[in-house]
Amino acid sequence: MVEYKLGSIKNLDQITIDEQKEYKIWVNDLSGESESGFDESSIRPLLECDKITKTLIGDFFLVYILVKIVDTEIYGSAIVSEAGNLETIAIWYENSWKEIEDIYSNDKKIYLENLVPIFDENNCVFEYEYGKGRCNAYRKH
Repeated sequence: MVEYKLGSIKNLDQITIDEQKEYKIWVNDLSGESESGFDESSIRPLLECDKITKTLIGDFFLVYILVKIVDTEIYGSAIVSEAGNLETIAIWYENSWKEIEDIYSNDKKIYLENLVPIFDENNCVFEYEYGKGRCNAYRKH
């Protein structure tokens, strides 16, 4: 296993968008189970790392990255799947985390972009699938 430098444990709901922008990658590795306040929603920032690799995905239980809705200044967080898709997306809106479906109606196509390279691919665009809570990936032309 690669040795990673991790920050302090924080509950997922307590992370602000400023923290997500500062540390673009957060992980749940279950190693903090013995620490006070740790639960399944506890994650840590991954320090000194600026891209998602298949090895990184395999080394952690969950990997979250910073994402942005295309052509807006609306940011969010998403779990990166083993296939490199986005899942469990939360958007920072009106000073709290929200589901996309709480912000946009399902007749509007929503596209997100990764702000951290995934498998050495930057500038990927992901189309949100309403009702499924995840995205399908396709390349930007």
